[in-house]
Amino acid sequence: MNTITEVFYSPYEVFQALSALQDEYNWLITDTDFYFEEFSETIENYRIKNRDNDILEIYWIPHKNISKITEHKYFGLSWGVFSAFPKNEKIELSNLEIIPFADGNPSFWVPNPKTQHPKALFEIVFWDSSYNLLISKDENISRIFRNAFEGWKDLNLYNVEI
Repeated sequence: MNTITEVFYSPYEVFQALSALQDEYNWLITDTDFYFEEFSETIENYRIKNRDNDILEIYWIPHKNISKITEHKYFGLSWGVFSAFPKNEKIELSNLEIIPFADGNPSFWVPNPKTQHPKALFEIVFWDSSYNLLISKDENISRIFRNAFEGWKDLNLYNVEI
Protein backbone atom coordinates (compact mmCIF):
# COMPACT_ATOMS: atom_id res chain seq x y z
CA MET A 1 0.00 0.00 0.00
CA ASN A 2 1.89 3.00 -1.29
CA THR A 3 0.99 6.46 -0.07
CA ILE A 4 1.72 10.10 -0.88
CA THR A 5 1.05 13.19 1.20
CA GLU A 6 0.78 16.45 -0.70
CA VAL A 7 1.70 18.28 2.47
CA PHE A 8 5.32 17.90 3.53
CA TYR A 9 5.86 16.55 7.02
CA SER A 10 9.16 16.69 8.87
CA PRO A 11 11.00 13.53 9.87
CA TYR A 12 9.96 14.23 13.45
CA GLU A 13 6.27 14.30 12.45
CA VAL A 14 6.54 11.20 10.28
CA PHE A 15 8.31 9.13 12.90
CA GLN A 16 5.99 10.35 15.67
CA ALA A 17 3.15 9.01 13.52
CA LEU A 18 4.79 5.58 13.49
CA SER A 19 4.36 5.44 17.29
CA ALA A 20 7.87 4.16 18.04
CA LEU A 21 7.61 1.38 15.46
CA GLN A 22 10.82 2.74 13.94
CA ASP A 23 12.63 0.96 16.79
CA GLU A 24 11.58 -2.37 15.27
CA TYR A 25 13.78 -1.87 12.18
CA ASN A 26 17.34 -1.19 11.13
CA TRP A 27 17.62 1.81 8.81
CA LEU A 28 19.53 2.63 5.66
CA ILE A 29 19.48 6.40 5.22
CA THR A 30 20.50 7.78 1.84
CA ASP A 31 20.27 10.82 -0.43
CA THR A 32 19.71 13.33 2.35
CA ASP A 33 20.55 16.98 2.53
CA PHE A 34 21.19 16.64 6.27
CA TYR A 35 24.58 16.01 7.81
CA PHE A 36 24.48 13.69 10.78
CA GLU A 37 27.60 14.88 12.64
CA GLU A 38 25.72 15.63 15.86
CA PHE A 39 24.30 12.10 15.80
CA SER A 40 27.61 10.37 15.10
CA GLU A 41 27.30 8.12 18.16
CA THR A 42 24.11 6.61 16.69
CA ILE A 43 25.63 5.63 13.36
CA GLU A 44 26.88 2.07 13.08
CA ASN A 45 28.33 2.43 9.61
CA TYR A 46 28.87 5.34 7.26
CA ARG A 47 30.12 5.62 3.70
CA ILE A 48 30.63 8.25 1.08
CA LYS A 49 30.15 7.08 -2.48
CA ASN A 50 30.48 8.84 -5.78
CA ARG A 51 27.60 8.30 -8.20
CA ASP A 52 27.46 10.23 -11.45
CA ASN A 53 29.76 12.92 -10.03
CA ASP A 54 27.51 13.31 -6.98
CA ILE A 55 28.79 12.59 -3.51
CA LEU A 56 26.35 10.35 -1.63
CA GLU A 57 26.42 9.94 2.10
CA ILE A 58 25.05 6.60 3.25
CA TYR A 59 24.21 5.73 6.84
CA TRP A 60 23.32 2.48 8.57
CA ILE A 61 21.46 3.09 11.83
CA PRO A 62 20.60 0.11 14.04
CA HIS A 63 17.09 -0.15 15.48
CA LYS A 64 18.24 0.71 18.98
CA ASN A 65 19.62 4.09 17.83
CA ILE A 66 17.09 5.47 15.34
CA SER A 67 14.93 7.22 17.96
CA LYS A 68 17.95 9.21 19.11
CA ILE A 69 17.68 10.95 15.73
CA THR A 70 13.96 10.93 14.98
CA GLU A 71 12.88 12.25 18.37
CA HIS A 72 14.56 15.60 17.74
CA LYS A 73 11.87 18.11 16.80
CA TYR A 74 14.32 20.19 14.80
CA PHE A 75 15.76 17.35 12.76
CA GLY A 76 14.78 18.51 9.31
CA LEU A 77 15.59 17.78 5.72
CA SER A 78 14.21 18.45 2.25
CA TRP A 79 15.33 15.22 0.62
CA GLY A 80 16.03 11.73 1.82
CA VAL A 81 15.18 8.06 1.79
CA PHE A 82 14.79 6.04 4.98
CA SER A 83 14.70 2.33 4.11
CA ALA A 84 13.50 -0.01 6.87
CA PHE A 85 15.03 -3.48 7.24
CA PRO A 86 14.31 -6.32 9.67
CA LYS A 87 16.30 -6.12 12.92
CA ASN A 88 18.30 -9.19 11.98
CA GLU A 89 19.32 -7.74 8.59
CA LYS A 90 22.80 -6.28 8.27
CA ILE A 91 23.80 -4.33 5.16
CA GLU A 92 27.47 -3.97 4.35
CA LEU A 93 27.78 -0.44 2.99
CA SER A 94 31.08 -1.08 1.24
CA ASN A 95 29.32 -3.64 -0.99
CA LEU A 96 26.05 -1.76 -1.40
CA GLU A 97 25.02 -2.01 -5.03
CA ILE A 98 21.57 -0.43 -4.74
CA ILE A 99 21.56 3.02 -3.20
CA PRO A 100 18.03 4.34 -2.74
CA PHE A 101 17.60 7.94 -3.84
CA ALA A 102 14.84 10.55 -3.96
CA ASP A 103 16.07 13.48 -6.05
CA GLY A 104 15.36 12.80 -9.71
CA ASN A 105 14.06 9.28 -9.13
CA PRO A 106 11.47 8.38 -11.80
CA SER A 107 10.61 5.03 -10.13
CA PHE A 108 8.19 6.73 -7.71
CA TRP A 109 5.99 8.01 -10.52
CA VAL A 110 5.05 4.69 -12.13
CA PRO A 111 2.16 2.30 -11.46
CA ASN A 112 2.81 0.31 -8.27
CA PRO A 113 6.26 1.60 -7.16
CA LYS A 114 8.46 -0.84 -5.25
CA THR A 115 11.05 -0.33 -2.54
CA GLN A 116 14.36 0.45 -4.15
CA HIS A 117 16.34 -2.04 -2.11
CA PRO A 118 14.76 -5.50 -2.45
CA LYS A 119 15.37 -6.37 1.21
CA ALA A 120 13.72 -3.19 2.52
CA LEU A 121 10.29 -3.70 4.05
CA PHE A 122 9.30 -0.11 3.40
CA GLU A 123 10.74 3.27 2.46
CA ILE A 124 9.88 6.69 3.73
CA VAL A 125 10.81 9.29 1.15
CA PHE A 126 11.16 12.99 1.87
CA TRP A 127 10.77 14.58 -1.54
CA ASP A 128 11.87 18.18 -2.14
CA SER A 129 10.06 19.61 0.91
CA SER A 130 6.88 18.98 -1.08
CA TYR A 131 5.77 15.39 -0.54
CA ASN A 132 6.24 12.42 1.71
CA LEU A 133 6.03 9.01 0.10
CA LEU A 134 5.61 5.68 1.79
CA ILE A 135 6.53 2.72 -0.39
CA SER A 136 5.53 -0.29 1.67
CA LYS A 137 5.22 -4.06 1.59
CA ASP A 138 3.63 -3.92 5.06
CA GLU A 139 -0.09 -3.08 5.20
CA ASN A 140 0.04 -2.33 8.94
CA ILE A 141 2.71 0.35 8.46
CA SER A 142 0.65 1.81 5.60
CA ARG A 143 -2.49 1.95 7.75
CA ILE A 144 -0.66 3.66 10.59
CA PHE A 145 0.87 6.19 8.19
CA ARG A 146 -2.47 6.87 6.49
CA ASN A 147 -4.31 7.24 9.79
CA ALA A 148 -1.81 9.87 10.92
CA PHE A 149 -2.02 12.22 7.94
CA GLU A 150 -5.18 13.78 6.58
CA GLY A 151 -5.43 14.19 2.85
CA TRP A 152 -3.15 11.28 1.98
CA LYS A 153 -3.58 9.66 -1.39
CA ASP A 154 -2.94 6.18 -2.70
CA LEU A 155 0.28 6.62 -4.66
CA ASN A 156 -0.70 3.98 -7.21
CA LEU A 157 -3.93 5.87 -8.04
CA TYR A 158 -2.12 9.21 -7.89
CA ASN A 159 0.32 7.99 -10.53
CA VAL A 160 -2.51 6.94 -12.84
CA GLU A 161 -4.13 10.37 -12.50
CA ILE A 162 -1.07 12.47 -13.28
